[in-house]
Parts: sequence; C-alpha cells; structure tokens
Amino acid sequence: MTRRRSTGIALRCLAAFARKQFEFLRAGLGADGAFEADVRFPLEFLIEATARQVSFDIDVLLRTLSHREAAASIQPMRATLDLADRLATNAILPAVRHGLVAPTVMMTYFQKSPTIRLMPYVPLAVIGIDFSAIGDATRLLAIAHETGHHVYRQITVNYTAHLDAQIEAMAAAAPETSRWPLWLLAWEEEIFADIYAALVAGPAAALGLHQVILTGTRTALTVDDGDHPLDALRPYIMHSTLRAMAAQGAAAHQPSLLAAADTLDALWQEQLVARRAG
Repeated sequence: MTRRRSTGIALRCLAAFARKQFEFLRAGLGADGAFEADVRFPLEFLIEATARQVSFDIDVLLRTLSHREAAASIQPMRATLDLADRLATNAILPAVRHGLVAPTVMMTYFQKSPTIRLMPYVPLAVIGIDFSAIGDATRLLAIAHETGHHVYRQITVNYTAHLDAQIEAMAAAAPETSRWPLWLLAWEEEIFADIYAALVAGPAAALGLHQVILTGTRTALTVDDGDHPLDALRPYIMHSTLRAMAAQGAAAHQPSLLAAADTLDALWQEQLVARRAG
C-alpha cells in the first residue's frame, strides 16, 4: 500500500471518528443528555478540545505527504524520511512479532523535536523527527524510543475493545498501596520507551540518548520534570538493559553487549564528572 493511500485511509477514518465523537459529546452532555456534566469541563470546552486534536491529526497526516512532495522539499529531506520510515518499521516489528501490538503502518515527517502521534482510530503511528536529522543521521536514533511510546500505549490501553471498562478500572481506587513510589510510577512510560529502544536498537540507542541529553544544560541533569527519569540516570537504564540482553540472549552476542555497556558506562560517568553531576 502506498503512503498516499495509507494517509487517505487515515483521513477518512479520522473523519468518521470525529463525527462520532462530536455526536457523542452533544448527545451525552447536551440538554437532556444521559451523562452528568463536570463543571470544570463544560460541553463547549470539550468540543473545542476535540476539534483542536482533530486539526492536529489532519496537519500531521498532511505533513507526511507534503514533506515528500518534490515541489515542497529537497532530495535530502525525502531521503531522510525514507530512511526514517524504514527504521520505524523495523522498530515496531519485534512488538508485532511477539503479539504486543497489531501490525502497524509507520510513517514519519519533520517537526521541531522527536515525538509520536497516536491515532486510536487506525493502525497507524506517525513519528515526527527534527529537521537536523537531514544532516545528522544519529538524530534518527530517537525513532526507537518514540516507537516504544506507541507500544506502551497499545498494551496499556486497548483502543479497540471495552474502552469504558478500562477507563473505569483505571479510575477506581487501587486495591492496595503500591510498593513503588509515585515519583517512580510517573516515569513508567518513559522508562518503558527507553528500555524498548535499547532492545530494538542496541548500544546505538544508548549512545544517541547520551548525545541528546548533552545538548541540555548542566542543571537539567538533576531536574525531575515529572515524566522522565533524571537525565543523569537515564543512560544507566539503557546500559542495564544491554546487560540484561547479554544475560538472557544468544551467547554469541554476550561479549559485545557487555563490552558496549561497560564502555557506555565509562563514557557517561566521564560526562557527569565533567559537568559535576556524578
């Protein structure tokens, strides 16, 4: 299936999804609706928020095409996106092969920073990569991490079945106090994405993470943003994953994985000392 056809199907699915969403909101929360309104989120607010999300999806889907049009791009842009598409497809295959997610079409486009757009109405994941990847292919290593976010969302929320029951279960009080602190639970998705990146991209993913973190300020290394593990700690999660892969994977790969993990540890420790964060 061509990229243009995939995008066309996604846009039609989005139109059907949006239509049902607007009908649901108006019927459920409008006059004589079946649902109790929340004063914090009036109907008008929800309709506007939904419209903005639909507009964002339309914009992203159209960019997957326009960024490849000869009249609107240069050849290095198109070559970079073709490579990014292949990397994203390779990154999702292990999750598909192990039954974690359904077969998924992966497409990429340019934007200001790496991100993934999750679309519950179609088996499609759209990854944004930053423009600097045109001249620096190491920026594409972020694709494995962004793919990890897609896998995490698919295995924690099944968008195609019993969604109401899942929402109720997540909203219900926990049966017992978690043995994990809240600050660690807040990092769960990002930790998953980092581990997934290491699993599918190996030591290169860890080295790519080093490079991304080092573009930030020294003080950012120890700041908790509420979503990501501390930047000073994140590489060690990947290094530990490489060691776990060595212990549980093919014996032939064990020496190289362990050597890579040790080298990455030493490199990162040098960077922390240089920035007085280690």
